[in-house]
Amino acid sequence: TFGDWPYPSTHNLVYSRSAVAANDTVEVISTDLEGHIRALKAAAEGHIWCIGGGSINGQLLAAGLIDEVWQFVLPVNLGSGIPLFGNIAIDPKAVEVVERSPLPGGGTLIKYRP
Repeated sequence: TFGDWPYPSTHNLVYSRSAVAANDTVEVISTDLEGHIRALKAAAEGHIWCIGGGSINGQLLAAGLIDEVWQFVLPVNLGSGIPLFGNIAIDPKAVEVVERSPLPGGGTLIKYRP
């Protein structure tokens, strides 16, 4: 656990293969991620915000379910990290940088579109 839930006023879908506690605003799914996202997109009246790791990002991008990627680049030297799209092979030419914006503290927000 990581403390208080950071999005208490919105409906949240958590995709997890391990046990995660659901509550009034958190729905846990463990199968058919692509099917759930397709259904959400079909019913959505606004944006769907997906905060995911490399595996989920890569799977959804490869399935054509991501319209825009926001990457926050922060000035911290980690030495290594998690690939943005996991082990899914994404052709760098398949995404286009559409915006770069400086952030307070020296970071950068980079927006991509497939």
